[in-house]
Amino acid sequence: MEVAEREFCYPDREADTALFEGGQPAALAAGGRLPCLNSDNCIQGEALTRLLTPYRRKQAAALRMNVEAFLLSAPIEFFLFGTVTFRELDITAEEANKRMHSWLTNVGSDFVDAYIRVLEPQKRGTPHFHFLIRVKVDVRTGFNWQLYSLVCGVNSSIVGTREEKAKLRRQLRQQFGVLTTNQALKDIWALARKTHAKYGLGRCEFVPIKTNEQGVSRYMGKYLTKEAFEEHDGRKTRVVTYSRNFARAASTRFNWNSPGAWIWRKKLEAFAINHSCFSLEDLKAKFGPRWAYKCRMAIWAMPIAGEPPEPFKMPRPYEDKGN
Repeated sequence: MEVAEREFCYPDREADTALFEGGQPAALAAGGRLPCLNSDNCIQGEALTRLLTPYRRKQAAALRMNVEAFLLSAPIEFFLFGTVTFRELDITAEEANKRMHSWLTNVGSDFVDAYIRVLEPQKRGTPHFHFLIRVKVDVRTGFNWQLYSLVCGVNSSIVGTREEKAKLRRQLRQQFGVLTTNQALKDIWALARKTHAKYGLGRCEFVPIKTNEQGVSRYMGKYLTKEAFEEHDGRKTRVVTYSRNFARAASTRFNWNSPGAWIWRKKLEAFAINHSCFSLEDLKAKFGPRWAYKCRMAIWAMPIAGEPPEPFKMPRPYEDKGN
């Protein structure tokens, strides 16, 4: 998958060290590009296999479908992928949401038409945000993708001092030109640089979208980790936020089409008939608003006939289709 934020991956230290050999990236010297995984980085294992609760899995699925529908609402040239961080190590998720809302209301309204925002904790625990933004003008035309990919490789390298990286970035700009010739995108960058400190924000990066809607949906969906949904300061925090004018294509009000879900529905049907309940309102009136939780053991104990059919596999627009 190719996503504007990161296109190159450096799977080991040898690749990182080679980045500085000869004063230019090894991929450039070889005339090729480094392999990239179908993810936003090269970290595998626990970071990409954290389990979510059933509701959070629904939220992740709804996010992917909303992202794909969102990207079909306008040409790809009118979208930006953004990342916003914070300098403080001890900032709470609640405070981060407040600062982000303040910046979007007072500054972002100048160029933001609609957005999806996902909160994710960094490895150090500090929250940061990922955005998918629809803007009002074309911000993609004139963007130098080759230079951006190489600069991302330099920034993500684990070797080299800050001065060495800055020198290498200057050499890349001299060789490949400016990062963009799009004046609208330059104005957005300038506005973010001018205002981010005033609102307590750290690094702000907004870049165009290079990939298709399926790639972006998978990319953003992977930010919904178990840690992202944990309570902060004893309270739950909003992790996925949609702008007010966002037209949602999906919500979390659906049931999975699986054998387990089929068995639950059949047992619930038998339980409801046994208690003369013919609607969800009847179950609520007879057993209370939390009837599913209170009666779950009795529902699972209900006998049913037959075996669940093979789950009907609906074509999902967010399904992985390979690299």
